[in-house]
Amino acid sequence: MALLIRPDSQRTLRKRAFEYGNQPSLARIDFLIPLCRCLFIESARRAHIIALQQHLNALEHDLAIEAAETRLNLEAFAKSECRALTDLLMLKLPRELRDMVFRHLSTKEQRIDSDYFRSTPDPITKCYSYDQGRWRNLQFPKHFWSTDYVDSQFVRELSENYYRTSTFVFGDGQGLIGKFLNSDKLGLGFPPKELVSSIEIRLSAITHDRGSFRAYIFGVPKPPERLRAALEGLEELKPGSNVCIQFSTEAKCDEERRKLFVGALPVLFPKIQVAALAGFRLRFVLDRKYEFGLDGDLLDSLEGGTWDMPTYYNTDGSSFRSSTGASPFSPYTD
Repeated sequence: MALLIRPDSQRTLRKRAFEYGNQPSLARIDFLIPLCRCLFIESARRAHIIALQQHLNALEHDLAIEAAETRLNLEAFAKSECRALTDLLMLKLPRELRDMVFRHLSTKEQRIDSDYFRSTPDPITKCYSYDQGRWRNLQFPKHFWSTDYVDSQFVRELSENYYRTSTFVFGDGQGLIGKFLNSDKLGLGFPPKELVSSIEIRLSAITHDRGSFRAYIFGVPKPPERLRAALEGLEELKPGSNVCIQFSTEAKCDEERRKLFVGALPVLFPKIQVAALAGFRLRFVLDRKYEFGLDGDLLDSLEGGTWDMPTYYNTDGSSFRSSTGASPFSPYTD
């Protein structure tokens, strides 16, 4: 029996036996027999647990090997199927129908900020550097943007459609619009300004209102000229492009809204700049609710003090009304 009991169990047994050493021999025997039985069962159970754990480890190792092989086979199958499908699309459908497909695959709205142009981290060295392929994989992680899954001509047409149909959203970062329009990040061989036709710029009156509570609490506000600098590069868009400027005042009343609007609009759009942008479909949306056409009449009414929020109408003659499908507007700055 002693051979089946581990050393630590034997020590426990001897300790218990010593405690009962002064008792009659019959009492000691009645105590030791069940104790030995319990220790033996415990030792057997522990050995069984160790064996089961080793078996489980072996099964998990085999599963990891099988899973890796399955993943490789599945990836190869996915590449083959995706390539076959897209090759069929490129062969059977004309460009007009392909563009309709690309529009569903591409993004509807793309925010462009300073991070869009920054270097990317290498997954191995963790060092930042400019790598066109790595940047593209981070910006467009979907498999249909990768030439591993689709033909290079498919990616090219998808990229062209991305520039042509997406709305690119900017904050008040200086020079971002011009930099974006002239940076061939997707390697098409020409700048995006040849295709981009829809831009939205989101500005906040609080960033330049020197009398605001936020400016007082959080430091010196940005000068009004920063708002105008956010529009630099618009003139590089092709004629007929859609330009929407979302201007948020966070005003609590019409009088406060009017004050912020009247103060910012001449800074944003002096008459000479309005004339330069005359070839675009330009919209100015105030607090996601009021839409204005930027023409000379509007600026004259502001300068003459005749502008009145309750009685002012949209350029199409309709009264102000909130857009029913408008998404929540969160102005941001860069």
